[in-house]
Amino acid sequence: MQQGSLIEMTGPKRAISLCASVLFEFDMRIKNGDQEEDDLQLIDGAVGYCELGAPCWPFTNLIKGDYGAVDITLALIYRAVEATIEVVISELQNSFHLSLSSFVSIND
Repeated sequence: MQQGSLIEMTGPKRAISLCASVLFEFDMRIKNGDQEEDDLQLIDGAVGYCELGAPCWPFTNLIKGDYGAVDITLALIYRAVEATIEVVISELQNSFHLSLSSFVSIND
């Protein structure tokens, strides 16, 4: 298994147990060439929160890496599902500002 690769979990017999109620995993890279191994690792890691320590409103964390830092705004959402978002920026002329957001619908 390579670092950063997905874990294939076939069948109901496998599971991952974690102490944190919420786990945010980060793998952001700076494109630096034609091959993925040429890319610079901006941030890589995971942050876990439990519902007792995380607020239910958006809060911002600064995640520092070897080639920069990223402000990530998070919020605890009860009974949520997992999602993976992949963003590819194919070409840049100069510096840029990137803002990503998602929509959450809560049905009680």
